[in-house]
Amino acid sequence: YVKKTIKFEERDIVDLSELKGETTIFHYNEDGSIDILVVTDQKLRDSIRRTYQKSSSLTEFANKWTSRIGQMHTRYNYNFAPLNFVRDALTNTWNIGASGELGPLEAARYLKDVSFLAANGGMYKAMQVAILFPKGDTQSLRALKVLSEKDPYIRDMLEYIRPGGMVSHLNGMSLQSNFEELHKKVGQSGILTTVEDINQFADVWTNMFELASRAAAYSVAKNKFIKQGESEESAKMHARVFTKNLANFEQVGELGKTLGAAYMFFRPAATGAVRAIEAVAPAFTSLKTAEERLSPVIRNDKVAKDAYLKNFQKDKTNATWMSMTLFG
Repeated sequence: YVKKTIKFEERDIVDLSELKGETTIFHYNEDGSIDILVVTDQKLRDSIRRTYQKSSSLTEFANKWTSRIGQMHTRYNYNFAPLNFVRDALTNTWNIGASGELGPLEAARYLKDVSFLAANGGMYKAMQVAILFPKGDTQSLRALKVLSEKDPYIRDMLEYIRPGGMVSHLNGMSLQSNFEELHKKVGQSGILTTVEDINQFADVWTNMFELASRAAAYSVAKNKFIKQGESEESAKMHARVFTKNLANFEQVGELGKTLGAAYMFFRPAATGAVRAIEAVAPAFTSLKTAEERLSPVIRNDKVAKDAYLKNFQKDKTNATWMSMTLFG
């Protein structure tokens, strides 16, 4: 149920930290207001947001310092973003190819599209969206509308990020909207003089590569789902979920925060490993075993069971082909 609704103009007045808790979820509406939802079912909560875990002060302190050290390898390492872009492109290609929803042909199409976009102004287009989107004023919205009508890539990018397809990316987007201000501060000298300026530039650089890669995956997935007979709106939502789950770092589990405090990059490494295992697992799982693992509710429903096994067979076939490609 909705415990409280905070209007857009009240967001800077109300202390949101007081409303956080184990059973509460923040839902951001299109008009800028926030619904404070209360969900008492733990399994339902964990399926919607990351697992709630109240950390000790020692864990928080360790997380802070581990994160700072890690940022020297990522955020402040300008070689990281392009390297990670290539790594993400290859990882996404593998996960797309192994999935029953898309498959090897769509994986090849994604790799072709993301390579073409990177070489033909894709990063610049991502920067344009990142500057205009967070502003929300009439002039910026008009500019985005014109750009999206002219360029399918920008159109797909907006379709993906508007409903929150890239939640972890939105904070970076707000920083990127300050790029013009950063340019004014730097001036003609081109020298960054403050820590804040360095942070803004670092986030602009890193997040542009991330947005470009995700938007390309969204475009391929959406077009595939439309070809399979889904309505346009259904295909858009399906593609958003699929693309976000290619590497969803919000899924950290109950011990993710604690282990992340002890081991640098534990959470992204664990997420990547789990996603890779999920992609290849059907190749080594028989239909009989897959059926035995079903919940009694699905196993006793013939229509639901047949639909699951049909989709699992697609996963198994594609995962087998991708595994053969990987291992020769």
